[in-house]
Formats: sequence, C-alpha cells, structure tokens
Amino acid sequence: MWIRSLLLPILLSTTASAALTFHVKESGGMDQDSPAWQSFEQARDFWSSQWSDTVEIQLDLRYEPLPGNTLGSAESEHVYVSYAEWSEALAADATSAADRQMTASLPQGDTFAPYINRTEDNPHGRGSVRPYVDDDLGPNNQVVRLTRANAKALGVLSNDAPSTDATISINSNFPFDYDLSDGVDANRYSLTGILVHELGHALGFVSGVDWLDYNSNGFYFTDDSLDYVSALDFLRFSEDSEAAGADFDWTADRRAKYLSIDGGTTPLTDAANDWATGSIHGDGYQSSHWRLGSGLGNFEPILSRGATIPVSEWDLLALDVIGWDLASRPVPEPTHTWILLGLLLGCVARRRR
Repeated sequence: MWIRSLLLPILLSTTASAALTFHVKESGGMDQDSPAWQSFEQARDFWSSQWSDTVEIQLDLRYEPLPGNTLGSAESEHVYVSYAEWSEALAADATSAADRQMTASLPQGDTFAPYINRTEDNPHGRGSVRPYVDDDLGPNNQVVRLTRANAKALGVLSNDAPSTDATISINSNFPFDYDLSDGVDANRYSLTGILVHELGHALGFVSGVDWLDYNSNGFYFTDDSLDYVSALDFLRFSEDSEAAGADFDWTADRRAKYLSIDGGTTPLTDAANDWATGSIHGDGYQSSHWRLGSGLGNFEPILSRGATIPVSEWDLLALDVIGWDLASRPVPEPTHTWILLGLLLGCVARRRR
C-alpha cells in the first residue's frame, strides 16, 4: 500500500487562520527578501495547516556554512516535567482514537521503567552493552524531557514564555531548490523539505536515546543522571524490551526497534524495525529518526538531490499521540500493513539532515 503524499497540496493552501503560528525572532541569512524565505514560508504553512493547537513558536533561523555534510539541524530548547504531570496532560489533550489508545497504554502511577544499557551502574558491569530494566526511581524513571513547542501544545508551558523555542540552521554550502511547488531541480536539494523536517524535530520528533548514545562513547553516566527521556521514546520498543517487561526500549545498540502506541503490544508495521538506532552505537543515524529505508515518512535521516520525502500519515501519527491535535484529517488506526513510501523524484547524491 502506498501512502499518499501530503506535502505539496497542503503547502499551497492558505494558513491565514491557522492556530499554530511561528514567530521568527532572528533570521541570519534568511531574511524575508531572500530566496530561502520562500522555502521557510512553505514549510511553516505546511505545519500550521496540520494542527488545531493554539501555539506560538519562537524561532531563530540561520542560513550559514555548517561543518561536514549536514544539510540542516534543529536545536530545540527543552522543559522537564514529571511523568505524572506529562501523562495527565497527555490524557487531557487526547482528541483522536490513537491518542486514547496511547494514553490508556502508558505506565500506571508516577514512574516508568525503560530498557537501558551502557550505564555506570549497569548490573551486568560498568558500561555493559547488555541491557536491563531500570527501575531504581532515578530521574530517568520520573521525568520527561519535552521540546518547548511540544510542551506548549500540551499546555504545560505558556505561549507567553518569551524564550526562543528552537534554532533552525541550514547549511548554505549546498545548492538548494527554494520552491517546492514546481518540483525539485535534479541537482539541488529541496530546502522546503529540509525545513519541514527540521521544524518537525522542533515540534517534538526527538529521542533521548541520542544522549545515551553520544555520552556513553566517552564516559558513563551514573544511571540517576539520565533525565533525557522524550515523549517520542514511549513509542519505541523491541522484542527484548517486551520480553523483559520494560515500558519501552531506551538502549543504544543495533537491535531492531519498532513503533507502537499501545505499550509495545502491537507493532504498527510488519517490519518491526522502524527506528534509527544511534549514530555511534547503532545504525549510524540519530535515534530521532525513522530507520533509513523504512519508508515511514519525512523523518528518515537522509535526503537526496532532486528528491523529497513527503510527510506521511506515520509522521503525523507520531506527533499526534505526543500532544499535537490534527486540524481535520483523521490519523489512521493501527494496522499490520507494511507502508511503502517512494521518493518524489530520482536520487543522485545523499546527505544527512
């Protein structure tokens, strides 16, 4: 089954009455008279058209040379809330069947127990790659780390909070196509597609597993200092985490992790291998993405010249169940259908996003 492309038609629609609004505080190199601004407007209007949440997001934009082969990046500011406050806010915000399934399947009480490895107090040995169920009541059993935009969508952070919510940086070293409405030049990268991707990270498509992956490469956290569990991590499971009775899989390794919104009972795709698993100890890509080649949507980690990966219903499902409310389109109910999603145009070269 093919998912229909959502990106182009919606980008061309009006967003004059959109509840979700983006305010650009700084726009270094991406001023309103620059070609890049048109790409930002298309990406902004796309996300504004998707959600009914009355949220105001404060952005800094950067269009400047960046190191390496990164096309763009999103650096979100975060807030920390207790698991009890987060789960209550999520339940109060539920508007779809998927939301209700998600909240009904969350761990009961005020704590959660992830499946984890590479910690200093790993019972299998300091820094061991062998996972265990962490239930020692440290911060990574009681705290959820939210992007500020996600926190605003849930009502745990006021729209009046003045700080910058996210900084979006685009690497000006690369050739870009600035207007998605007439397709993408075969030798250029779609800047609109990149900005859609990065803004989606700011909305909350992030995983705290990246912190475990990065930091355990050089030294080991004490287990009680791991307070980076994100909302999206409650959709991340493995066969091993389920067998161990953990509440989700938070390991930094190459084991297959699957998408589920009912506490891991039901994988939503036949592949059961949906998530990227880490740039150091995993498959080479940040955990805040779908697995490369999964076909699940825009949040795969690679973009090719002349191509874009449209936003899929799976992208929207993930953001919907962590606190965003769809404006009009229903999120699909969970199925076991393997979803295939093709690139719009041919591929020439690939770069990380």
